[in-house]
Amino acid sequence: RYVLPYLPIMREDISDRAERHVYRSRKTSQWMTLAPLHTLLQVLPLVRANLGRVRCPTLVVGAYNDHVVPVRDAHTIYESIGSSHKQLVILEKSWHVVTRDVESDLVAEHILHFLRHLDVPATLDAPPAAAAIEHDAEWATEQTA
Repeated sequence: RYVLPYLPIMREDISDRAERHVYRSRKTSQWMTLAPLHTLLQVLPLVRANLGRVRCPTLVVGAYNDHVVPVRDAHTIYESIGSSHKQLVILEKSWHVVTRDVESDLVAEHILHFLRHLDVPATLDAPPAAAAIEHDAEWATEQTA
């Protein structure tokens, strides 16, 4: 971290070649900063120790071929969280960037299915931003009434 603060990104962890090319051709940095990784490694034991305190509905998505986060971590998170409403999805073909990889449509389907089956008073038919704005407007009206 102090000697070498950056490492070159060799390739993105996406199995879909076309998407990897799109990702690589973007005008983003081709260097990875090590400071956030260092911080993550420092807090990881604290995060693991507190997974049992997670009580909100949780969808955990992992990938067998992820070269960044081992699939066993998805299993560990799923087994350790304290939520009674949880779901584990393990992808067969994707790598780390599951929302941009070959199973991105499947990921979206799992997310929508998970959200639609939550027991919360909200509409999932409206776009998320519109629903949030509507909720904030209702709350503001209640506060001023």
